[in-house]
Formats: sequence, C-alpha cells, structure tokens
Amino acid sequence: YMCSVRFDYNDAGFQQMVRNFDEIFWEINQGYAVDFLPWLAPFYHKHMNKLSRWSADIRDFILERIVNEREQNFGEDEPERDFTDALLKSLRED
Repeated sequence: YMCSVRFDYNDAGFQQMVRNFDEIFWEINQGYAVDFLPWLAPFYHKHMNKLSRWSADIRDFILERIVNEREQNFGEDEPERDFTDALLKSLRED
C-alpha cells in the first residue's frame, strides 16, 4: 500500500519504485565524505546525479499512479480518505 492505493506485488513500476527507495536509503546511510565535507560535492557529481534520478523516478511514479488518478476522481464534498485527499483539497482551495 502507498497513499491508500494497493499495488500488486508483480507490478513492475511499483517494484522499481521500492528498489529506488532502497537504493537511496542505502546510499544515504553510507557516510560518504561529502556528507561531512560539502566542499567535496564537485567530486561526487555522478553520485548526486544518481540520487536525483532515483528521486525523480519515485516522484514520477507517485504523480502518475497515485496523485493524478486521485485528482481525476476527487470530489470536493466527499470526506478525505487520507493525506493525499487532504493535500489535493488544500491545493484546490488556494
């Protein structure tokens, strides 16, 4: 489940998103020197691009498979089912 949406275990897109989360958390917890010495960032450009790409893939999956579908079926007068509905309602009010 993610945002009250159930995905099949065989869903390739969902599996890829989970792998991307795993990769990001693995990389973040490695304790690279750039984590403590930010001036080394230019030497970790490939590493940072990889993290950005994984993050963008996760964001795209969530937008395409959860938010956009929920937004199309969203009813203003219906009670919120979860955080996603509350967020959509808040965005429409602004």
